[in-house]
Amino acid sequence: MLKRIEPQESVRIRHSKTNKYHKNNHYEQVHFERYQYDYHLGYSKHDDFNERVLSPNKIEAPTFDGHHDPWIFDMWIRDMDRFFEWHNLSDNRKDRFVKMKLIDEAKIYWRDIEYCLEMRGKPPITNWIKMKQKLQEKYIPQSYRNKLLDKWNNLRQENKSINEYITQFNDYMIRCAIRENEAMTLRRFYKGLNDDLKREVLFQGVFTLNQAYIFVQNYKLVTKNQWMNR
Repeated sequence: MLKRIEPQESVRIRHSKTNKYHKNNHYEQVHFERYQYDYHLGYSKHDDFNERVLSPNKIEAPTFDGHHDPWIFDMWIRDMDRFFEWHNLSDNRKDRFVKMKLIDEAKIYWRDIEYCLEMRGKPPITNWIKMKQKLQEKYIPQSYRNKLLDKWNNLRQENKSINEYITQFNDYMIRCAIRENEAMTLRRFYKGLNDDLKREVLFQGVFTLNQAYIFVQNYKLVTKNQWMNR
């Protein structure tokens, strides 16, 4: 007759010198595997990663309280996307996780959305992308996007270092979130460069944004070294 092993006993088994199992001890072996605990990692090696991330003690992502400042909301969205990318959270868990990060007015607003969908007989939103779009409708007015686009179009390198210019250009590109082909985005990047760099990039015939980034960074590095070696 098989005997159930308590978690404390299974930990002792893990640290035993022999750890030998026989065929008739299959249940004990399986039970041991489920309960084995790693003292360095702080969790069972065989538990579910997504469950650990969703555990209240493991949450480290920022909260959003419904503050009506588009910039704050925009930064929160970007932080959440980075959090999901870093932890590789599965798609069917993201919306549950985000709901835990909505507080105060934002939490009330989302509950109203869910209630309205239920009253209309429509399925709930269980996708982070759709959830994000719905929240953007509330917290990012179109005027904000238009102003961002104007600032992006008028961005100039001037006295900025090339790295500072690239950082600002990327920031506007992400926050504007417009769909356009890479050639159009590349023309925006050319437009803001100082004249010397603009001529060099056009002369080299760069065709992708990443190539343009690499070229202007290397060009500035080479010209700086040449000037220092005079």
